Amino acid sequence: MAEKMSEVYSAYDIQINQVMRGRGAFILRTDKGLFQLKALDGSPSRLEAEFEFKESLRAIGFDSIDYCVKNVDGELYTCDRYGNPYVLRRFFMGRECNPLNPQDIVMGVRNLAKLHQAGKEAFEKGEKDVHIRLTGDFKKKNQAIKRVNNYILKQKSKKEFEVKYLKTYDYFYEQGVSCQIQYEKLGAWGNVTAGASNVGEYMTAGGASNVGAYMTAGGASNVGGYMTAGGASNVGAYMAAGGASNVGANITAGGATVAGMESGEGDGGATHLGYCHGMYNHHSLVMTEEPGAPVGTIAFDKFYLGNQMDDLYHYARKVVEKNDYSFSVLNTILEEYDKVNALTKEDYQYIYISYLYPEKFYKLANQYMNGSKNWLSPKLLEKLDRYIADEGKKQYLLDKMKKMYL
Repeated sequence: MAEKMSEVYSAYDIQINQVMRGRGAFILRTDKGLFQLKALDGSPSRLEAEFEFKESLRAIGFDSIDYCVKNVDGELYTCDRYGNPYVLRRFFMGRECNPLNPQDIVMGVRNLAKLHQAGKEAFEKGEKDVHIRLTGDFKKKNQAIKRVNNYILKQKSKKEFEVKYLKTYDYFYEQGVSCQIQYEKLGAWGNVTAGASNVGEYMTAGGASNVGAYMTAGGASNVGGYMTAGGASNVGAYMAAGGASNVGANITAGGATVAGMESGEGDGGATHLGYCHGMYNHHSLVMTEEPGAPVGTIAFDKFYLGNQMDDLYHYARKVVEKNDYSFSVLNTILEEYDKVNALTKEDYQYIYISYLYPEKFYKLANQYMNGSKNWLSPKLLEKLDRYIADEGKKQYLLDKMKKMYL
């Protein structure tokens, strides 16, 4: 293996003192610090976007990340003798964040809040003609859950997982529909847009809106039978002007949109639109031994531009479930984040709805549909049983959250 990788190692301006294996990658101790060498997972264009994104974070001062390192030829990846591409990234000496350690939990959420500040600033300073990802497509997920139910109903003989799925379907499907309704009332993405809106999978910026199957340009939009012109759009009974659009409960002015509040509330009417980590949890945090950088943030594979509350929800959900649905842990996470980045009532609603949605039931439905039907993995049933058993704890937690924050 060392001989196979020697050509890759020699492509970088580092002196390697030790090579270790770790989670499908090579960890290199060098004269310039610790690095990770890993096979390229994704396209070169995505890697270029990752490089530029991380360089923008470093320029702002958020430097404790696994930034990409170019080789001596100025390229972001290097191929071995068989043509397999590898990427070198800065890495950290330390241990993974412990979700059962109160100090680690607090350090993790404070780090997230600072990452979001940098991510917002990077977006505001960067190119605005970019896709903004919307993650709460509950309608599509609900349709997938229903599709699996209909498929199972048609089967003459049913396995244990399928029987249990049918028994619990009504409860979780109704829960999903309720979340869809609440999400739509909150206002599409429950957050902020910059200059324009796209209600569908992506949102665009720069004066044009794309809502559902309708496409507009030059500041005019036609949504569901409504026609607007001259830089204003009218969605439902709502009206916006001055080149801004108002969708659902959003009130906009001067080219910015904030769900449920007037422009100017929060931080300049653009509170949580920015770059997101995409998979922020205890696995993506290294509690380091480096002075001045107590937390290293890694694994930005899923980074995107969107509602940063998605990161906070994912981190909270993972940590809280590791702590047996402790409300005090959830409360600590929300309070610590709020100290750095102020949270609005709409933010709490967004997190509440995201957590309420039966995400694991949807994922199990997906796994079932995409897998073999002749032999079902025992893990499917095991996961479903565990999810059903934990549902009471989850609802108790959310009830307490609702009473305190909503």
